[in-house]
Amino acid sequence: MNRGLLMIAIMLGVLLALFSASLAAAGAEIDPTTFRVLYGWLGIDITDRLKEHANITPEGIRAENAELPEGRHELTLEIADTKGRYGAATLEFTIASP
Repeated sequence: MNRGLLMIAIMLGVLLALFSASLAAAGAEIDPTTFRVLYGWLGIDITDRLKEHANITPEGIRAENAELPEGRHELTLEIADTKGRYGAATLEFTIASP
């Protein structure tokens, strides 16, 4: 796994963990089928591309054998719970050459 994807997997895992913790107290669970990833300021949906390399569960995300090119990236992550409540976060980061 390249360094950039590892960083994204960690950030996605943290986001899902935080969202899960707040929902548990409210009697709801994460609905992984609602997970979406939008790329860049245009909001291009790259969810299906990510799912080719990732396993998304209520506990988090694990991505393997995926790569990101060098440069600046912006991802907006969206997910909802079983009660229909929605959460989103935007991550901006740069992948530098090793």
